[in-house]
Amino acid sequence: MRGVHPDGEKIRLARSAASMTQEEVAGIAQCNVKTIRKAEQGTNRLDLRVIAAIASAFETTVSQLTIPDRNVDHHGHLLQRMDQWIHHFAASDVEGFLSLHTQDSVLEMPGAEDLFTPANCNGIDQLLNHAVVFFKSFRLIELQQKLTHSYAAERFVFLRMTASIEYIPAGRSYTACHVHEFEFREDKISRRVSVADYGELRQIIKEHEYTQSTKP
Repeated sequence: MRGVHPDGEKIRLARSAASMTQEEVAGIAQCNVKTIRKAEQGTNRLDLRVIAAIASAFETTVSQLTIPDRNVDHHGHLLQRMDQWIHHFAASDVEGFLSLHTQDSVLEMPGAEDLFTPANCNGIDQLLNHAVVFFKSFRLIELQQKLTHSYAAERFVFLRMTASIEYIPAGRSYTACHVHEFEFREDKISRRVSVADYGELRQIIKEHEYTQSTKP
């Protein structure tokens, strides 16, 4: 992946408007100051995740801080696919969800192996099993659209969203920031890597299991 082309002038203006130093931005974006300087120079492409972190520090979107690639129509189509993915996820629509993936689609959820079965999938059959189990246990309550950022670069889409999700067995919900990186083959998802802070969910599951174990 070649990364994205930062708009150095817009990044400098955003930092000035936020009254932040390069060091402060680097701290929030969890990168080094040298990377922030490169972004403000705007001469070299940077990893999409770095630009997304900088955009988050300024409470703006990636598209506001980057120079668009030429293939805008293709990118727009991929972003439409993301809207469909969010729609099927919110509706717990297994069939619609699977229709967006290739037959050999891969799912990776680092650090969540103890929460989802399976957390890592290879192929549409494993992904089907994951979706069926997931939608039986989890339901999207609210997606905070103002915190939803998606940006397409070549065949990749980066999606950052904050969502409130109900853990159905316990009847309780948790809120977490989710970061997804999608890789497309033509117009279907061939790989997704998803990362989130599952601390609150783990506590809910732990308390629910304890309550169930102490029932007479």
